[in-house]
Amino acid sequence: MLIAAGSHRIGRVPAARAAELAAGFPVHACLAEAGDGWIYHTPILHASDAARPGRRRRVLQVDYTGQDLPAGLEWLGI
Repeated sequence: MLIAAGSHRIGRVPAARAAELAAGFPVHACLAEAGDGWIYHTPILHASDAARPGRRRRVLQVDYTGQDLPAGLEWLGI
């Protein structure tokens, strides 16, 4: 997964501007093996390549906090 380090501090980012805004931050590649897990700040700009042919990728995202979200972000809930 590629992350734009520090981008979680800029608040909500429209999808159309994500690549442009990510270019203003250092980009780091976070490498993982099958079965590995990640813990990261949810609003960080991130991306990954498509899964390899014949392989599937699953994501379980768990968000929690005891504080308000920064920069005007709000929980949508389900």
